Amino acid sequence: MGRCIEVRRAAVRYRLRGNTVEDTCDSFGISKKELNIWVKLYKKTGDVAKEVHKQQFKKIDPDVLKQILKENPNITKKELAQKFDCRITSIEKALVRIGYKDKLKVSDYVRPEPMDIEKLREYIETHPEATVREVSLVFDRTSTAINRAIKKYDLPYKKNKRGPRKK
Repeated sequence: MGRCIEVRRAAVRYRLRGNTVEDTCDSFGISKKELNIWVKLYKKTGDVAKEVHKQQFKKIDPDVLKQILKENPNITKKELAQKFDCRITSIEKALVRIGYKDKLKVSDYVRPEPMDIEKLREYIETHPEATVREVSLVFDRTSTAINRAIKKYDLPYKKNKRGPRKK
């Protein structure tokens, strides 16, 4: 579909005037597949220009992120992650995608407070069905950090899996 718009329009007009697919393809030096795509696109949109697909975002819409940064330039990555209900690393990747380098300075990183192991032990004991991921979200830590703490402090955690394993 790398042909210029004029060739596409002319080929579609030629085809829609009643000429056969073979005649149209021979006259314009295009494949049947190309012609069929253009005709279908013309019938759907009224033009043969490529469709512009609006990108779907799972959680972080770049336009919304830019607006938030414009309104509050001193907002932290953690606050942004809470606003978008995602992890800080997701915010960092989104910031890179929109070219916002000010928020990515090394000095911006603040080491988290040490994990309160007794609170972690208490949470695990009161929520035996919780997965490591769920615990990590509650304590705002990575799953790896939670797993390491469980192993290091010999916490009473029993691995929980959600639902049947997909084959």
